[in-house]
Amino acid sequence: MVVTQDGKSPIPLPATVRVLADVIPDAGPLAGLVSGLKQARHLLVAVVSCDAPFVSPDVLAFLAGRIGDADAAVPLVDGRRQSLQAVYGASAGAEAGERALAEGSRRLDALLARLRVLWVRGMDMRRIPAWRRSFLNVNTPDILRQALALAAEERDRR
Repeated sequence: MVVTQDGKSPIPLPATVRVLADVIPDAGPLAGLVSGLKQARHLLVAVVSCDAPFVSPDVLAFLAGRIGDADAAVPLVDGRRQSLQAVYGASAGAEAGERALAEGSRRLDALLARLRVLWVRGMDMRRIPAWRRSFLNVNTPDILRQALALAAEERDRR
């Protein structure tokens, strides 16, 4: 599923992809996360932000395999929480996120503070090929140029 502010996709998507609107308009990523978790059809949900073009399915599978009794498995890469490339328990995550939103918070940290989080360090993922690339967020023109070069390299290797 894809969650957008207004429930409309800016690009064509396959008919099998559900497009949902944020539970609260203009409430940022937390509202989008809660929207997706509330509509989840599975116990665990892999969450990925729209600015991460190289997300590794192996990283997400690793997180899902590690979550155990926690409510979320969240990578901690170079000291930064990667809460938008994580695996959440759908029910616990939706409930905690709704509470945070109801209290007026829009921060993902407010969600994480209400959950039992398994913090997964970067070094724990080091055996996954190109794991670090999975956390490249394209949010500046320089990083976009870097991402385009990486994509071209991958294409040329095939």
